[in-house]
Amino acid sequence: MSDRELGRKTGLSSSMVTQRMKGRVRWSFDDLFTVADALGLSPAHIVTELEQIAAERLKTAQESE
Repeated sequence: MSDRELGRKTGLSSSMVTQRMKGRVRWSFDDLFTVADALGLSPAHIVTELEQIAAERLKTAQESE
């Protein structure tokens, strides 16, 4: 899903979505619930996925040291 499409589904501007996706701006709890609702997911599901991604990135960074 593009940033523009996610923005349309959530009511956030595509630039706000892009900034958050790139880590320039932190997601708020309200944003998390809004995105989860737009995607038909629970906020807990999104947080779990993010934890897995963070763990994989940390492992990759440690392996490259």
